[in-house]
Amino acid sequence: MSRVLAVAAVALAAAAVAAPTGSATGQHSIAQPAGTLPYQNPMLPVDQRVQDLLSRITLAEKIGQMTQAERASVDTDTSSRARPAIYRIPTACGQPPSTFAGDGLTTYGTGSNMQTTGNYPIDQGVDQVDHATFDRLALSPYVAAVRDHQVGSVMPSYSDVDWTEDGLGNRINMHGNRDLITGWLKDTIGFDGFVISDYNGIDHIDPGSTFAHQVAAGVNAGIDMFMQPQNFEQFRGDVD
Repeated sequence: MSRVLAVAAVALAAAAVAAPTGSATGQHSIAQPAGTLPYQNPMLPVDQRVQDLLSRITLAEKIGQMTQAERASVDTDTSSRARPAIYRIPTACGQPPSTFAGDGLTTYGTGSNMQTTGNYPIDQGVDQVDHATFDRLALSPYVAAVRDHQVGSVMPSYSDVDWTEDGLGNRINMHGNRDLITGWLKDTIGFDGFVISDYNGIDHIDPGSTFAHQVAAGVNAGIDMFMQPQNFEQFRGDVD
């Protein structure tokens, strides 16, 4: 599934919740019967419904579907039911099956992206490893998860990888690692599910660089949805 179709599928689910419904007996007055538009018709193939919905939403709305805002930042009434809007507003945040990839290989003393984003000694650290070891220990479990068990969502890790073959000092954060997210996960083993960032995950891409650079790196790496709890407006502006 392409990124556009994946994002539109989320929008389709939101639209289905928002679509007005009525009883078959006509006892309820409704502004627009469910199924009037193709994307509201559950009898049609999903791809056809997605394509119809895509043709109706604006570029800003498409970008909004890539953005997951903190609910309190969008709606001051946090007790109300979440309404489909230009931004995705989660009622709860479930953890994907695993953070991708290599959390267990980080080197002690490299935590918090080499102490650039915090002061953890090992968490959110750097995998200082060669490709063969990383493939065997960090990537191999995803082959069965994707091909045999059809895992539907993956979340990049906060951690970095620094390949030993070309010498240390060239770490790449997982949120901006196109070779791993698009090249290996999507293209090589055929993952066609949803890649969602961790909470403010792109902030860990090249700490100290501009937010626009971090947004571009995350988008180009292959992330489908971004959890930007407070700065979702800035994210939209940088993507637009």
